[in-house]
Amino acid sequence: MSEAPHFCPECQHPMASHRDAEAVGYACWEPGNRYGFCGCAYRHHAAPKPVLATFYMVRNDKGEYYRTYAQGGRRSGWVKELADGRLWTTKGPAQGKITALSNERPNAPVPELIEFVVHEVKVVDQKERVAKARLKRQEEKLKNEAYWKKVAVVEAEKELAEAQRKLEKLRRG
Repeated sequence: MSEAPHFCPECQHPMASHRDAEAVGYACWEPGNRYGFCGCAYRHHAAPKPVLATFYMVRNDKGEYYRTYAQGGRRSGWVKELADGRLWTTKGPAQGKITALSNERPNAPVPELIEFVVHEVKVVDQKERVAKARLKRQEEKLKNEAYWKKVAVVEAEKELAEAQRKLEKLRRG
């Protein structure tokens, strides 16, 4: 006898008890057991997500992030915004910076090493944006060329008028 299926909280895939013989492809959740939810066995949840990249930042006890060059000048310092902080792609240089900062101020708390682990990379399609930018640039180029052609025509008309005046002056005189 099959019990009512439960649903995976992540993908809403139907799940059933480990004891349910008809739920061979599901076998995820046994309500009331001491292990609780053991993970959806559906094929896209079966393997752990691979780590694609790891990044590191340094944060002080005030929640500020280390920046190699501060915004006001060419010296390093601390910034409040995560996006403005220095991002390292390897752990060693970030740890070295923590050691150097701790040695500069031995009485201050040791800064924290923040690790960012990337499991998913999304490719953002830029074709439409680039096409618009190209079109805009072409239009600007055509406008610019038309402007300079008008300027050349006006200058040529001025030169023609000046040459005609000189010619009239020579004829008269």
